[in-house]
Amino acid sequence: MAVRWCVLLLIGCATVAQAGDTLTIPLLSNERFPAQPSEKQAVVRLPADRSYARLLLLLRLSCPCGPGLGEWDYTVRFFVVRPSVERDSNGNPIAERIELARFITPYAANRPSTWSWTWQWDITDYRFLFGDSATVVVQYQGWTQSAMFTAWIQAIEGVPPYEVFALDQLINGSFPYGNPNDPIDHYTTGKRFRVPSTAEMVKLRITTTGHGFGGTDNAAEFAEKTHTIVVGQRATYRQHLWRDDCGWNPVFPQDGTWPLSRAGWCPGDVVHPWEQWITANVQPGQESVFDYQMEPFVNEQFSAHPSSYLITAQVLYARRPAFSTRASIVEIRMPTDAPPMRRLNPTCGRPLVVVRNDGRDSIRSLVLEYAFDGQPMQQFQWTASSPLRLGDTASIELPTMAGVLDPPAPRRLEIAITRVNGQPNQEEQFHRAVSTFTDVPTVPGDSVVVYFKTNRAAAEQGLAWRLERLDDGALIAERRNLGDEVTDIALLQLEDGCYQFRFENPAGYGLAWWATQQQLGSGALWISARGKRVFTLDGDCGKGAIFNFRVGPVPQLDVPRDTIDFGATPVGTPVRRQLTIRPATAAALRLTQVQVSSFPSNLGFRIVSTQPPLPAEGLWLRSGEQLTLTLEYSPQQEETRWRTALLTITSNDYDEPTVRLVLRGTTPSALSVQEPSAVEWYASPQPASDVVRIELAQLVTEVRLLSLEGRQRDVPIRTEGTSAELDCSTLAPGVYIAIATTGVRRVTIPIVVVR
Repeated sequence: MAVRWCVLLLIGCATVAQAGDTLTIPLLSNERFPAQPSEKQAVVRLPADRSYARLLLLLRLSCPCGPGLGEWDYTVRFFVVRPSVERDSNGNPIAERIELARFITPYAANRPSTWSWTWQWDITDYRFLFGDSATVVVQYQGWTQSAMFTAWIQAIEGVPPYEVFALDQLINGSFPYGNPNDPIDHYTTGKRFRVPSTAEMVKLRITTTGHGFGGTDNAAEFAEKTHTIVVGQRATYRQHLWRDDCGWNPVFPQDGTWPLSRAGWCPGDVVHPWEQWITANVQPGQESVFDYQMEPFVNEQFSAHPSSYLITAQVLYARRPAFSTRASIVEIRMPTDAPPMRRLNPTCGRPLVVVRNDGRDSIRSLVLEYAFDGQPMQQFQWTASSPLRLGDTASIELPTMAGVLDPPAPRRLEIAITRVNGQPNQEEQFHRAVSTFTDVPTVPGDSVVVYFKTNRAAAEQGLAWRLERLDDGALIAERRNLGDEVTDIALLQLEDGCYQFRFENPAGYGLAWWATQQQLGSGALWISARGKRVFTLDGDCGKGAIFNFRVGPVPQLDVPRDTIDFGATPVGTPVRRQLTIRPATAAALRLTQVQVSSFPSNLGFRIVSTQPPLPAEGLWLRSGEQLTLTLEYSPQQEETRWRTALLTITSNDYDEPTVRLVLRGTTPSALSVQEPSAVEWYASPQPASDVVRIELAQLVTEVRLLSLEGRQRDVPIRTEGTSAELDCSTLAPGVYIAIATTGVRRVTIPIVVVR
């Protein structure tokens, strides 16, 4: 599809699109709202004679943020303005604001300056309100400055699932809940509406969010309530106004009380309306009544801690869908790199796709085709457990898991719905979807450790973890009902396969959360494989965290570790040696660097060539492949002793990503000099991260530490007899040279520091 942008100051415009075009219409561009409730407006122009299959509203928040900048969870509402049937005192139409979408900002004060996030709403039902020109209002209900707002509309040309041509907005406002002197039912019941005679379908949409806390039941923000909806005095529905998934919000961690469940909303997420087709409960051309009956409730502290609901209730009138067998793909949840799905991904498990019925007929079966990484399409027959009616969605798990792509590369999954109820799918635009995704890490399974330290009130919170093999659904290990401040260590031997580790805190407090720090303290959880940390839990994780990984062969370097000896080499007669590097396992090995270093740097050791060449971005070696390294020693002058250098090989070796080999050589003139013993010195550990101990054959009188460039490094050094200890804890990673002076000579000792 072609994508076209229009320049907007306060007015958005769209050029006429060709069939299938996407028009992108800016509303706001990197704008902050002031520290008070305020609004921004934009005029949107859409050609009235064009049909759009999707009308999408998108919002991106971005930083820099900080105290007073995007700090709090404030309500944001999007409206489109239309003239109403009501008139002012001068007889002019009063503008009516129709709510398109609602959003609660995240706690973003401490987000990095580069942070941003994008949310999306489908507002196709409101297409008829835009015409050739319409005003969109963005209302910010905050008392500190906002983060940076960028908002736009995408209009994708095509045939919508159905066409809404009119609506009645029956309720729009904030109303007290729990005030015995002002019952909320006065505002939400007895709402009359007349169904147009041409309406073939009627939908009820209610958007409700609870606000205020501190009173009875901590209402209305944190009060779990169930309300009753009555249409035409006979059809009754229930609305359980509660979001218990805030602790799994992909926008995490945040700064405030983001994981706590709330009445109809979560900080940093869209507000999902309650929707129901009520076509069977009303009659075209007839009047009907809508009652939104709230669960009885009295806030006994209302005067000090008022509680309220922000409510919009709309009745939408539509024509029947144009197609009978039409199914679209809403999203691919797994595998994908899409940020909204980051809580579930990356994964090596089976693909999960969400589909929707956009046709007249209920869906009983689908045929899906799918393929990984451009491979031939596979087919899957899906049967619904119960028929999908218009607008219903279903999550479908496909049977085939993504295999290992070795060496790793950007990955791709393509899914298409080809048949609906045995007939060709009549959806021509959204029947196909593609996701790009990243592979999970592969670890060795011979020594896996799960370290879990609980905090206080562990059982009351429900702290638990479980490890499942996704290949067959087998439960491998789990921990639950542990005591307070207990350290539990699980030692596991895992077979090759795909695994999911899941940590859960049903209370939503994570394992180390600032809001419960004083009461509950902090816990910790991490996983290691063969001594290497592969997962560390972010304690501010709300209701839990998921870590997917694969057990199988890991990259390892196959190279001789012996000293490469060039012997006595006359000046002007270079000697060469070859070294072969291979993968030691079935996993591909990535070589990123080979280099020779010595002190001083002009001793005559160098790399002549690599075959195949080693590019700057690195080289992948698959099983059975190899790299041949040609090394040369060409002394620059007659030597009086043996000279050494280091060959450093950097790769993705799981256990030892940096390998250093000793190169050794001299000239014939040095052979008359007594050769030092084979073990002249010993340094341990190598590589080191803190203290290195050096042992020599003679009494040590002085030790200095130099960089490879010859600059002295001042570190604590302690000598005692024939040994010395160097504290390297403050040094940057790299290679250093220790020069130890004994009673008879100076010894040069390479020291490798890692972090």
